[in-house]
Amino acid sequence: MKAAGIRNGTTPGAADWCGLSTIEPKSLGGIVAAASDITILIDAAGVVSALMINDSSRDLGNLDHWVGRSIRDFLTSESIPKFDAAVEQLGAFHGHSKAVELNHSDNAVWDFPIQYTFHPIESDGGVLMMGRDLRPIAETQRQLVQAQIALERGYEAQREFDSRYRLLLATVTDAIVLVSLGDGRVSDLNDNAADLLDLARKDVVGTVFASHFENVRRSEMETKLVNSALSEGSDPILMPTARSGQVLRIASSVFRVGSDRVVICRLVPHEDTPRMESGGMGALLESLFAKAVEGVLFTDTRGAVRNANDRFLSMVDAAHLPALKGRSLVEFLARGQVDLGVILENVMSSGQVRLYATELISDFGSKIPVEISATLLGEGRDAHIAFVFRDSGRMDALRLPTAEGENTAQQNILELVGSASLKEIVAETNDVIEKLCIETAIKLTNNNRVAAAEMLGMSRQSLYVKLRKYDFLKKGEED
Repeated sequence: MKAAGIRNGTTPGAADWCGLSTIEPKSLGGIVAAASDITILIDAAGVVSALMINDSSRDLGNLDHWVGRSIRDFLTSESIPKFDAAVEQLGAFHGHSKAVELNHSDNAVWDFPIQYTFHPIESDGGVLMMGRDLRPIAETQRQLVQAQIALERGYEAQREFDSRYRLLLATVTDAIVLVSLGDGRVSDLNDNAADLLDLARKDVVGTVFASHFENVRRSEMETKLVNSALSEGSDPILMPTARSGQVLRIASSVFRVGSDRVVICRLVPHEDTPRMESGGMGALLESLFAKAVEGVLFTDTRGAVRNANDRFLSMVDAAHLPALKGRSLVEFLARGQVDLGVILENVMSSGQVRLYATELISDFGSKIPVEISATLLGEGRDAHIAFVFRDSGRMDALRLPTAEGENTAQQNILELVGSASLKEIVAETNDVIEKLCIETAIKLTNNNRVAAAEMLGMSRQSLYVKLRKYDFLKKGEED
């Protein structure tokens, strides 16, 4: 077999390939098979006489049944004309033809093409087809297309987000400045904020935020912004601007963008900030909330914490308000959902609850006996519930027992001595206490038997037995 493209001439500068003729056919076949993924030898009629598959392309399957059959039987309908054209071109151009991509069909159509080069066999008019599997290239192209699509989607989402952000920043009536904590520079702001700083927006972006205020360094300004953002109820930041001297009130909030922390600052002229007159009702209520000896807590109608004073934070051992915001009051009540359910049910129905006795559990597990009063504030979506927590343990320690009440209780017990055994006296006392506890639970739960049973730590059936015993069930009432 004479290899295609071997030149026998002695043209100056031409390589001498004559030595290839000494290679044994077996060795030459191995070389050809290694140089391509699939090698097919066909005769002049197009019948496959030999076929070899590279060891790295064994996933093409076993194709030995192709031998002895026409190659056209294993080509798709659109590939047969391409094959015929390539063979015809091979004869017309004396052994030179372009690579052709052909799709095979063997029980199922291969979903990838094979790129063949055609080499004539001069001795018998056959053709050597050396094919290259295009799946790696197709997979790379597929990944590139997917990456391009994902990139375009990312760009589109980024453009949409940026448009919304720009629209929001431009239309909001507040003066907003975004400051990067990494370098203290202004990353963005709206025109309202630029007007308060007496500069054009483009002249502020990229500058150090502290440079627009009098007598403050960058590190000092960053510390003030962070402390103000993390400390609820702290005094506002009042800073005079460097250009006009106007005092601005700065409210800040910290959030993270990737690896950088950003402070969003809301600027308000100090003279325009709402202020309470000295001795006004608003100022008095604000002072009462901050300095009250009882714990004061505000929640939504589901019991999620919205605000609390320092006394309540102390009672539950919380370091600061952000650690409580959003948490449910259930986490701090001894009986959990039972307590909260009873309080919320009565507050939503009657508008208030008075002197509800339970225990408050701190984050460290300590318990404080408390009396809770709750009041419904507002209506609909704006409704909130105000709670007042009074430390009843401290009140019980300070409360002096009345001599009359003490003597009466003792006298009632002493009257039983002599007329009943000690066991009967203790049983009678237990019945009295049990009756009082059940009666109190029924009143606190607004006659909700399930909640009362949970509060008393007994089953619903046991509660009904006690209710019958003490004649708390109405006549004819069924359990």
